[in-house]
Amino acid sequence: MKKLVVLFAGIILLFMTGCSNGTQAAHKMSSAESSRKFKRNVDQKKLEQVRQSVYDLFIDEQHKMVDPDTTINTINVVGEKVSNLHGVKKQKQKLLNLVAYAKKHLAAAQSSQESVNKEMNSESKEDSSRQKESISSSMAAESSKKLESERAESSSKAISSAKKVSKANKLNNEYPPISSVFSIDQLTSYSSDELFGKQVRVSGTILDLGADNFKEYHILLQINDSTSKLLIVVSNKKTKKLQLDDNLTLYGITTDTSRINQTQINVGISESYKNEKVVLFEPDKVVNHGIN
Repeated sequence: MKKLVVLFAGIILLFMTGCSNGTQAAHKMSSAESSRKFKRNVDQKKLEQVRQSVYDLFIDEQHKMVDPDTTINTINVVGEKVSNLHGVKKQKQKLLNLVAYAKKHLAAAQSSQESVNKEMNSESKEDSSRQKESISSSMAAESSKKLESERAESSSKAISSAKKVSKANKLNNEYPPISSVFSIDQLTSYSSDELFGKQVRVSGTILDLGADNFKEYHILLQINDSTSKLLIVVSNKKTKKLQLDDNLTLYGITTDTSRINQTQINVGISESYKNEKVVLFEPDKVVNHGIN
């Protein structure tokens, strides 16, 4: 825009110089010839109006700093007014050359601006593309992180499950089923020596239970698939909460035979089981499977 202002200033300067030279030449002519050529070639009033118009356009353009399309229109108007002048041809041509140069310079400026705009648009698209790639990458990373977390959790569960299975297998190996050691329907017929210290596992259902002041359960257990019964005394810390009909698996040792007596009745076992013959069992571990 500054270059265009300078060009307009040059146009005005040349225009005014041309007018001055034309006036001096006219004074050197004879009165008759000067009058004739003035009437034929130059309308001084019109010339002054055009000069003022060019000056006004220049000032207007300088202060408004208008856009390129308006500027090129202004240059065209100035060029048209210069072309319509009837003055010194040499100065007129210089003015027209300056107008043409101004047009060329403005066209170059517009082309440069278009290049800048294209570059900015390209950069904007690249930024948008990079942003999308970043979002996509972030989502992929989040998805990968989630997948890894799920795998880790699954692996942890699998390890935990494997440990439980391993522990259960170890218990099963250490405590064989009671049916592999004794005839479970004849369990109460075994002697104390035969029963004492035999490490076994046994499953059954709670027929009745009570609790004493030492926070111990007294459990009457019906062995599964057998008529034999066990009497177990165990701390509630090992069993937590128990109720009738809970199905238990016990890991421990047989100790002796006995009968339900008043002690068991006093802690809560039904009197209907009094004198019932049972096998005493001391548990190392109690697993409650709940009510079947």
